[in-house]
Amino acid sequence: MAVRHLLQRISPELDRRWVIALIVVAVLIVAGTFIRWGGDAAPLELTALGAQGNFQDTVTVPASWADTTSTEADVVVRVPLVLAVRNPGLRPVRPERLELSLPVRYRIDVPGEELTPRLDPSSPLVTYTLHPRLDVIEPQRLPVLLPAYDTVWLEVVIPAYYCVAVADSIPDFVAAPPPPLGSMAEVRIFYSFEGGDLRRRLTGVLGIQMDTMLLRRDMPAQPPSFPMESGVAVAAPELGPLTYGGSRRARCGEPEDAMELLSTIWETQSGGRFIALDYGGKVRKHLYDLDRDGVIERESWDPDGDGVYEATRRARLPIPAFLLPEVPSHYDLARLDSLPPDSLARLDPFRRAMPGPGRLTLSDSAAAERRPVARTEGPPVDSLPTPVIRRPQPLGRPLGTPLPPDTSRPP
Repeated sequence: MAVRHLLQRISPELDRRWVIALIVVAVLIVAGTFIRWGGDAAPLELTALGAQGNFQDTVTVPASWADTTSTEADVVVRVPLVLAVRNPGLRPVRPERLELSLPVRYRIDVPGEELTPRLDPSSPLVTYTLHPRLDVIEPQRLPVLLPAYDTVWLEVVIPAYYCVAVADSIPDFVAAPPPPLGSMAEVRIFYSFEGGDLRRRLTGVLGIQMDTMLLRRDMPAQPPSFPMESGVAVAAPELGPLTYGGSRRARCGEPEDAMELLSTIWETQSGGRFIALDYGGKVRKHLYDLDRDGVIERESWDPDGDGVYEATRRARLPIPAFLLPEVPSHYDLARLDSLPPDSLARLDPFRRAMPGPGRLTLSDSAAAERRPVARTEGPPVDSLPTPVIRRPQPLGRPLGTPLPPDTSRPP
């Protein structure tokens, strides 16, 4: 009544409907302010840098960005992703974890960090957990780069061989069928933000489009099959002294149903290779490349698991890359010549150090020549004094020695 009386004094023409309308407007203003600062955050958006220089939730990766020189087994190509987070909400938030889930045909690699993927046998996706160490993301601002991850590499895995278990868990190799390049060129990465000051899990999808020409690879032909032979002398020929050539643990076959193999390579004195193949914690097969031409010419196995290799057959199988030890890749330093000066400055780890004294002038260089040269050599050994070794003095009183008289007390 007091508010209405005040409004009637200000404007006598205002009636009850105007008063109700003003009260409703005030309530809406208060409710909007509460929702903006006290409600939950709007979904965060994960974006990637595109060829046009802007961040989007669906990007096309140029073919010139791809790296086809990976030494990882069955990795055909890998493309760099520069990720950033955008907050389209109304209040600042700070997530703690970022989870990326993508089909098992793809992998996520972060330089300098070993990621442990989480694979559920009942799901066709593999999940990676990242800790981006983000600060508070302000709303309605430009996307914020992930501080802990400058570049995330997306790797495409296309196996050349499948592994199958035959005759009581004996591993064997068959050529893999050609992959569907059209569908594999379109990648959907499902992401979620959790932790921090988020009250719920925020999810979304990031789309990556690649050129199908990058995914093409020469698929091997089906290896020929030869009849089995029996006999220990044929299945286990004499190799002579062997030298350890390395080992490798790899997964063979479809990523969602792969077999884990451990291959140990031994080299003969003539340069040939002998590969012991471990599956299920026991060596089950021997592969021979005695002429070192990269083709397995004989394979032997233990059919009954008693440790005696008595079954064998000829073979003509190019050694799969995942059976050989990894070869570390060497960076081509000539690529630095093509980088602009600002990119070279970013690569310099000492760019923030204090500048030096500058170039010496003629007078400074002359003064430096007149300075005495610091002595770096020690004195001759013959001129050093001979150390004197003193015998240690005994502590306490020898046994059998009478105690001295006590003079501190009066007689």
